[in-house]
Order: sequence, then C-alpha cells, then structure tokens
Amino acid sequence: MVATLFVAGLGPTARARELGEVFERFGPILRCDIMPPRKTRNNNNNNPYAFVEFAASPDAAVALESLNRTLYEGYLLKIAVGLLSSLKDVLLGSINLLESSGLNILRTTMITT
Repeated sequence: MVATLFVAGLGPTARARELGEVFERFGPILRCDIMPPRKTRNNNNNNPYAFVEFAASPDAAVALESLNRTLYEGYLLKIAVGLLSSLKDVLLGSINLLESSGLNILRTTMITT
C-alpha cells in the first residue's frame, strides 16, 4: 500500500531530487515534491516542506522512524505520516471490515489508488 510522508523543517535551498535520494535508501519512492513555504499572518516560516510518497507503507514507516528529528543540510527534519495516507488507511480498513461482515462495497479509484 502506498504511503505519503509529510516532511517539515527543510532549508530554503532543499531540492526534491537530493531529498528523494535520502528517502530512497529505505525503499522505492513514487514522488518527492517540495512545496513553497506557506506564509500566514501568524506564521513567518520561510522554510519549504515536502511530501514523499513511498510505494510501500513498511518502507515509509522505516524512513519515518530513521529520519525524523535528524539533521538534513543543517536543518532538523520533522516527519509525519501524510494526512491523505492516514485517511486512505482508515477508509480501506473500514471497507475491509464491512466486506468481511458480508456487506459488498463498491471501491472507487480515489480510495484504492
């Protein structure tokens, strides 16, 4: 099952290719996207953040455990499971539970991909 990690604490010069190479040590990744910093009225955080999508959840779990709160280019990484991955896991778990109790569920592409 695919799993996405949210990576905060990147430095302003972080690049997706190099960051992806760090995460690929733990397993194949499908994508690594660095997002521009978000500025709000109450937050002047100028650091970008990233989403790293793994092909397999166990690989993402090992990467999370290994890289969370470590330094990358002099910045402390803060890593969490991406909200979309968590939501998909909950939805699929609920569907599997319902199906195992005899209720047929139509799975959509949005949930299973």
